[in-house]
Amino acid sequence: MLKSAVRPFVRAARKIAARSQLRKLPGEGFPQNALPAATYLVSGRADDKAEEIADRIEAERNRISSFGSQKVDILYSPKPGSAGSTVTVDLRPSHGDIMQFSMEQVARTGKTRRWGLFMHLLAREHRSANILELGTCAGISGSYIGSSPHCRHLRTIEGSPALAELARSVLPLTVSNPTVINALFDDALDDILPTIEPIDFLFIDGHHEKIATIHYWQRIRPKLSDGAIVVFDDISWSQDMRDGWNELVRDRYFSHNMDFGTVGVCIHRKDGARPPRQWDLRTIAGVGKAVGNPHGWRN
Repeated sequence: MLKSAVRPFVRAARKIAARSQLRKLPGEGFPQNALPAATYLVSGRADDKAEEIADRIEAERNRISSFGSQKVDILYSPKPGSAGSTVTVDLRPSHGDIMQFSMEQVARTGKTRRWGLFMHLLAREHRSANILELGTCAGISGSYIGSSPHCRHLRTIEGSPALAELARSVLPLTVSNPTVINALFDDALDDILPTIEPIDFLFIDGHHEKIATIHYWQRIRPKLSDGAIVVFDDISWSQDMRDGWNELVRDRYFSHNMDFGTVGVCIHRKDGARPPRQWDLRTIAGVGKAVGNPHGWRN
């Protein structure tokens, strides 16, 4: 009873702290093109156009979810460093295993409306033209990013044939030029990196392990434009991922690093001349500092 009475005051105090931190950001050299997305996390309000896009994407998520317990085959594919992980090795299926997720589970896998709008605003305000996503799933997250009016081409990579096929029906509803590549991440990168135009927005999802996350970042970095936005998903999913983020923020090829707890947002620079500026924005995101303890993929 006492906890229930106190809870509204705790929420109000957190909101005040978030607004206070937000007001200080412009004077601290915070990137201007990331400020609208950070502001949205505090206010909970986006402009009408962004909210309209979110309504369309969420309607499609609900449609997918309406299939309920209908099963989708998910291929578990090999990933860098998996054999050597000491954190999640006992939680994963074996290479080549077929897992079955319900359509309801698949619909929930993409970023929530809140975080989807956050990434949409990042891509829009940065005017990102060429976007690459690792980990398509049903295409929900890609829909939020690729629906930026400045997006000329969204490429997204998915290892599971069933999910890739689903995403091919979802993405064109809001994205004007999507390409879904059904392949393992490294195989797809082998094909596209030699010829792809400079990447303005990179979203690394799909494999939540430190070794793999850093591996993909290092593979793709030479193809990034100067000032490109790089979003790392689920940086607090496990201690292993948190360790990966703590290593990434020291990389001199980033000029700015923003820790939103759920995702990490970085800005790429080509010269690698100086240590990056860093912001801990978990208060603004309202997510706290807890690190997850993943239960595995089988359950």
